[in-house]
Amino acid sequence: AHYHDVRVKNLLVPEKSFIGSRMILRTEIESTLQGMTVVPFSLEIGGKKIHETTLMLKPGSNVLFRPIEVPYVPDALGVHRVTATVGTSAGEADVNNNTRTGFFRVHRSKLGIWYVEGAMRKEFGAIRSALETAPNVKLDWINAFSARTSEKSLLPSSSDDKAQLKLVVLGDLPASRFSTAELEELAKFVEEGGAL
Repeated sequence: AHYHDVRVKNLLVPEKSFIGSRMILRTEIESTLQGMTVVPFSLEIGGKKIHETTLMLKPGSNVLFRPIEVPYVPDALGVHRVTATVGTSAGEADVNNNTRTGFFRVHRSKLGIWYVEGAMRKEFGAIRSALETAPNVKLDWINAFSARTSEKSLLPSSSDDKAQLKLVVLGDLPASRFSTAELEELAKFVEEGGAL
């Protein structure tokens, strides 16, 4: 009797995700088989199947199957459990390694922050590193000190960035550094509930 085994070697799940934001769940399958073997594979979240397929596993010792990448877009907040299951083959040495679980937490959509700094100050780096490491923050920043050209806008230009924007942080820079249109845009942003 030959030793043969099929196992879920790894289940890679991002720790954090956001409502409506696409994430990738990666599963690595490893096998030691005498001949070509076909097994089912499934991925479920909270007991609900989100992916099902069949895998053709090649013969050989400790053969890694190409990573199975399954995209997923969460629509509920909280902690979710992911289970990857690969089918057993007859006479398998260890059936306890055919399943692996992981967890991820879903946050509200990212908080868009736009940070404009006007002078070379140490606060710029400190504020930036604090915000960049926050899990639910999408930080965009510009240093107006280095972007001296007047035609370069100091406010977000893409509608995607504008839609996510919740907070604008202005560093040490005068109102004259903004065009009239930009100042009107900032006023409108605050009137519509944005923070400045």
